[in-house]
Amino acid sequence: MRVLHWLVTSVALGLVAAPALAQSQQQQQQAQQLQLFTGEEPLEETRKDIKKDNVKLDALPTQVRTSIEGWAQGRKIEKVEQISAGGQVQYKAHLDKNGKKLELLLNSQGKVLRAGKEAT
Repeated sequence: MRVLHWLVTSVALGLVAAPALAQSQQQQQQAQQLQLFTGEEPLEETRKDIKKDNVKLDALPTQVRTSIEGWAQGRKIEKVEQISAGGQVQYKAHLDKNGKKLELLLNSQGKVLRAGKEAT
């Protein structure tokens, strides 16, 4: 009888906990995405006097290169652009893996400001 009671209780708890767990995981993912979109504003969105130049990976500041390489994880780094305006510099990295594109927008210290299919 105790085994049956334990089994019924376990199943009931599982049915109650599963949606809560799924919602919690979804909230964590959303929070992580929001963290990527806080901080500095993209120069492309806030300035009209921007200048873009393609930059070779080995010419990037170490922190920027390390961050891009960490995100690449098997993706091809197609190109990196340096975006500058008014003394500020940001970098946009274009990554690809099997046709799935990813863009990163980073500040000059290598902090990812945005990440997604289109970072800006």
